[in-house]
Amino acid sequence: CTELTLADAVQEVKKSATQIGLTWQAGASLDSSSAQSSLEQLRAALAELALAACPTFRGPTLTEALQGGFIQLAESCATLTEAATSAAPSPADREGVDLPALVGRVWEKCESAARLPRDNRAAAGRAMAKLATSMKDVVREMAEIDTTAEGKEEEEEEEEGEGFFAVW
Repeated sequence: CTELTLADAVQEVKKSATQIGLTWQAGASLDSSSAQSSLEQLRAALAELALAACPTFRGPTLTEALQGGFIQLAESCATLTEAATSAAPSPADREGVDLPALVGRVWEKCESAARLPRDNRAAAGRAMAKLATSMKDVVREMAEIDTTAEGKEEEEEEEEGEGFFAVW
C-alpha cells in the first residue's frame, strides 16, 4: 500500500460524495441515471479505498484500527446515500434534509481514513501512545485523590483535637 494510492482512493470517495450533494442541490431526481452513476461511483470508490488501505499482512491492532475507521466512513456514506435517495424529488420539499452537512461528514471521515495507520508498526505505536496517555491520566487522577484524601484527614484530626481540648 502506498500513500499515493490511499490518497487517490480518499479523493475519489470525496469526489463521489460531492457529486451526490451537487446533484441533489441542483434539484435533479436521484432516480436519474446521472445520480445513480454517482451512487455507483461512491460504492466503487469505497471499495478502492478499502483495497488501497489494507496491507496483505495485518495484525490484530492494525485490523482493529482499519475496521473502526472504515466502518465509520461506510456508515457516513450510507447515511448520505439514504438521505439523498429518500428525499423528496422536488427541491421545495427537501427543506428538512441537510445533505451538505452529510457530505461534510463524509469528508471528515475521509480525512480520518487518510490518517489511519499504514502498517502493523504504526498501529502498535498508536495503540501504545494511547495507552500511555491513559496511564498518565490515571496517575494524575490518583495523585489528586491522594492529595484530597490527605487534606480531609488533616481537617478531621484538627477537628478531633479541638473537641478534646474544648472539654478540658
